[in-house]
Amino acid sequence: MKRFLFIASFMVLFVVGSLFATDYNVIVYPANEDISSYVKTLIPTKTFDKNILDLMEERAEVASVLKLGEALDKAWDSETEESIKTARAAYNAALEHSDDEIDLSDFNVVVGSVKGTYDVDAMVAGDVQLLDYICFVNNADMILIPVISNLQGFNHMAIYEYGYGSQELKLVYEGIANDSNRFTIKSVLELSKLFSDETPAILRLDNLVTGASVMVDRKEVPVLDSYVLTTEGEHTISVVAQGYVGRAFTTTLAGGEVSSLNATMLQMHFEALSINSNPSAQVIVDGSVVGETPMVLDLYSVPLNLRLTADGYSDSNISILSRTSGIEVELKPEWMANKDLLKVQKDGFYGAFARSLLIFAAKIALRSFNDGSNAVLSALDIATNAAIAVSLSDLVGCLIDYYRQTEYIAR
Repeated sequence: MKRFLFIASFMVLFVVGSLFATDYNVIVYPANEDISSYVKTLIPTKTFDKNILDLMEERAEVASVLKLGEALDKAWDSETEESIKTARAAYNAALEHSDDEIDLSDFNVVVGSVKGTYDVDAMVAGDVQLLDYICFVNNADMILIPVISNLQGFNHMAIYEYGYGSQELKLVYEGIANDSNRFTIKSVLELSKLFSDETPAILRLDNLVTGASVMVDRKEVPVLDSYVLTTEGEHTISVVAQGYVGRAFTTTLAGGEVSSLNATMLQMHFEALSINSNPSAQVIVDGSVVGETPMVLDLYSVPLNLRLTADGYSDSNISILSRTSGIEVELKPEWMANKDLLKVQKDGFYGAFARSLLIFAAKIALRSFNDGSNAVLSALDIATNAAIAVSLSDLVGCLIDYYRQTEYIAR
């Protein structure tokens, strides 16, 4: 019984604490890559209002906390005073924690995975008991239900939303597409209203460089397929990318609309890149041979990807990400990259080591039998000295080759 009371106490602390976590968990069912990507990438935070907080406080977890408290009260008369006091203290601490002021700052929006299989028709019909159950099982604050149906050759697309405990299923987005099963970016405008009270606007950045960073009013924002989600009104848009001249625009965006902006950027060009290698090698840029080392590349832009190739040597791929005056490249022989040959080198080293031991043993044996009077044994002794020198040289060579190859493969 004591163990149960302690476990129950910790459950109280865990459940109440989880009510006010900084994540706002959203699930999408049936699974839809478009909707999940929109929410994950373009809608990173949610501003909680008083209504949302009230709903959170009315969740089934709160009822569970109260039931645990009732169970502890009933156990008061049936257990030792010490264990009851410990459990009750934990329970009271949990209740005090639940009365703490809740931070109304932005919460992280997290798209979670869905456990189980559910009846979509019943969900869309507004079965709130089923919807609450799905949210509870998946620890979700909100469930988005994307539905695509075919109507006379057209794809009818709809997105429904249900907030845990709200008792109301809402149609968030509805549209028609004649040649695609993908939800359009315009659905984000409606989805974003669930996460902010401000009027949303979407900006499409045409010709945006891959990997570019975008800032709206000096704050970096997420980008998905060259789209940025922001709000209506005047904004300063900044675009930066490695190897390109940054750009800044001031534009006014209409609320509830998708606007576009040409984000073409000029590449930075630099002069005189010296390229040297050992041995001499061909230099390939974008699949074309531009020369042979040593050479100077008169004009280049970053990022610059080079490939140096020479017969009998492994290619060397180099990425230059910033301005530099020159590079030196040491090419490695092809045999050093041969993993099958590594075993041969290893066996060769062990063989050379074994031969050296045998020759040393023979040397010791000859010395023990030869007192200097036997000409044959003296001649053999001289021969073993030469054999030892050759064997040690072979052993050192095998060791160096084995080390060089293992070092190269490790890279």
